[in-house]
Amino acid sequence: MLRACAKLLKRSIFDGKACDADMLDQTVHFLLTNEDPQLQAIACEFIEAIAHEFATSWRSSNLGISFDFHVRARHSFEVFF
Repeated sequence: MLRACAKLLKRSIFDGKACDADMLDQTVHFLLTNEDPQLQAIACEFIEAIAHEFATSWRSSNLGISFDFHVRARHSFEVFF
């Protein structure tokens, strides 16, 4: 499920319809700063899924996106976060 959320984040970089990046950022921050180690672990797994989705191995994504879209999405993600 975390990988699916990471894919939604990538798809919504330009249209903003699939995922609210601000809310996602707040949620991950909440999970990371929570005292519950299980919630912290979930946040770390989600960050890992996002990193995997935006990695240079863009072909690993089954979204049917072009390399140009991947590069633009990655750049926007780096600027936003």
